Amino acid sequence: WFAGHVVFAVLLPLYLLFALEEDELHIEELAVMPSVGRRGVGSALLTAVIDVAQRAGAKRVTLITLAFATFATSFYEARGFVPLEPAALGPRLRALAPPEENDGRVVYVRALD
Repeated sequence: WFAGHVVFAVLLPLYLLFALEEDELHIEELAVMPSVGRRGVGSALLTAVIDVAQRAGAKRVTLITLAFATFATSFYEARGFVPLEPAALGPRLRALAPPEENDGRVVYVRALD
């Protein structure tokens, strides 16, 4: 996704797919199997990828989820992510979640210190 710099980590029963380019880390997918859900596994995985982003010098972490997936939106919002206004989308994120399609995709962002 980001100029060919894609990292894929598989740690069953969960997985994470993210890409890092310049000052942004984009989470393509983060999933935890229901069998290990609600035990802090997803939070730990998200914390780890945010740490990777910070160590790499990223200024923000982005992801896309669906507005109607309230379990996901609540999860990310509780961990400091906020919706990014469509007008603020750069070319890469606009290509992944075109606002004109109005299909429920929402881009979330978390600024890093």
